[in-house]
Amino acid sequence: MFLSRYIQQNNVSLGSISGTSVVLLLFFQMAVWYPLLSEAHEARAQQWQLEARSKAQWKALEQQLKWLDQQSALSKDWATFTVTQRKDNLPTQWQIEGRAPLSKWHTVFEQTQNHIALAVMSSYWKRENNGDWFGRHVFDIEAPQINRIYKNWLPTKRKMVPFVEKDWRVLSTMQANNAAFALLKYKNDVFQVQAGSWLPSADLTVSSVSLNQVTLMTKDGAAVTLPINKVGGNHD
Repeated sequence: MFLSRYIQQNNVSLGSISGTSVVLLLFFQMAVWYPLLSEAHEARAQQWQLEARSKAQWKALEQQLKWLDQQSALSKDWATFTVTQRKDNLPTQWQIEGRAPLSKWHTVFEQTQNHIALAVMSSYWKRENNGDWFGRHVFDIEAPQINRIYKNWLPTKRKMVPFVEKDWRVLSTMQANNAAFALLKYKNDVFQVQAGSWLPSADLTVSSVSLNQVTLMTKDGAAVTLPINKVGGNHD
């Protein structure tokens, strides 16, 4: 375009223009237009990248929402999954409530985090006499994330403290006001316990207390019976 304009403005015939002049004019024209074309190409490439990223994020979000709907419809026998809040018809908060051994809680949390990005809004734990844990947890649903880091939401360390019989002894028992109590020795510590007491140092729950024995419940749900004035005990 610049070359034809030069010819028209200067009334020059093609025969009188040297090859060197033509090449110089072409190079000048390329020098003017190349940055503009390059910028336009880069802008278009960035637009394509943004569109592709947006489509990928929306697809990931759709997969999250589909998984959420499936879980809410297929609540387990020990837990319920509920979408508690929505915005523009999209889930924004999710709740898990149930009662189970810690191993089941660990599995459901692991599976959940494999499918969806969550942040804890509130968390409530209560240990039951039989060793199960009641939990009610509300999560904020976050945008899909790549390479999420696993978050441990369990109330205690999952690694179990091994039960060693010689570390335990029931020193005495008593009954008062229709409740039974026991004086229990664990290693060098002595505890006064009743049904429902939790011993964090041993990670055990006192399942029941009678005048003759104390029954403990391990984290995995196994019962251990300790007779009075005898070291150790028997596994039920």
